[in-house]
Amino acid sequence: MENKAGTPATKAATSVPVPKLKRRGVIGFFTDVKREMKHVTWPKHADTTRQTMIVLATCALAVVILFALSESFALLLKFIIGGGGPTN
Repeated sequence: MENKAGTPATKAATSVPVPKLKRRGVIGFFTDVKREMKHVTWPKHADTTRQTMIVLATCALAVVILFALSESFALLLKFIIGGGGPTN
């Protein structure tokens, strides 16, 4: 198999490098977690707040839509089964 340059492609050039991990137990696990957490890019406070508001607004909209559908179907079913419109 050759790449675009015409040179043979090696498996190492096309695969993701994997760190050499030793079986070090729980302490090794938490050491690796600490090392990986240094690479995390955390969002700014404003971004987190904005995204939280988007999620809450989407949930509120879903509640309103589902409630309206539920009441509509209940009214329709009552009309079909009961033979009349809404009653007080």
